[in-house]
Amino acid sequence: MTTTQPERLAFSKTEVATFFGVSVPTVERMIRSGDLQTIRLGQRRILIPKIEVERLLRGDPSPKSDEGRITGD
Repeated sequence: MTTTQPERLAFSKTEVATFFGVSVPTVERMIRSGDLQTIRLGQRRILIPKIEVERLLRGDPSPKSDEGRITGD
């Protein structure tokens, strides 16, 4: 019997940097400028949603929400 892994819905800053071939500080600058939205889990864990990675790949503009973070509002 084969077990399948659930689809990843979010990635770390390091994973996104590696995927795009840029540095983690570059990803952090994109977050600060609002070009890349994030989800914060707790006080320290920051994840980039898969839909944001896909948006960057398509070249779509960012909605530039508050501080570059997706909120539950």
